[in-house]
Amino acid sequence: MLDIGKFDRRILIQKSTMGKDAMGGKTYSWNAGYNCWSAVDFIDGNNDDNQDKFSSNQKVNFTIRNVGSSAQSINANNSRIAFPTLNGATTAETQYYTIIGTSQYGGREKYLVITTELRQSNTRMP
Repeated sequence: MLDIGKFDRRILIQKSTMGKDAMGGKTYSWNAGYNCWSAVDFIDGNNDDNQDKFSSNQKVNFTIRNVGSSAQSINANNSRIAFPTLNGATTAETQYYTIIGTSQYGGREKYLVITTELRQSNTRMP
């Protein structure tokens, strides 16, 4: 059983919507989604330094209370997590975590564990 005191980080769960541009191509935008309290668990990370390119991956579990259908509709195809946020709004420090899976936890699916990955890639300047 999780300690409710660990749910001390505010996150913003965003949903993507698909539209069309002037040429008929698909465009995706992220809507505001909804704010909730979360327990954040940094799991694993790795770095790759390959000649002129540097990349890193950080896996993070966000655990939220599983309340209603809005939590049930979170999936890797149409959602992402913005963290950290300030009073539920994104800031310059906010990073966007790609959802790679979800699982129910606790009796009667009390919690939803959202497994994410933060991917960063930089090209070195000469």
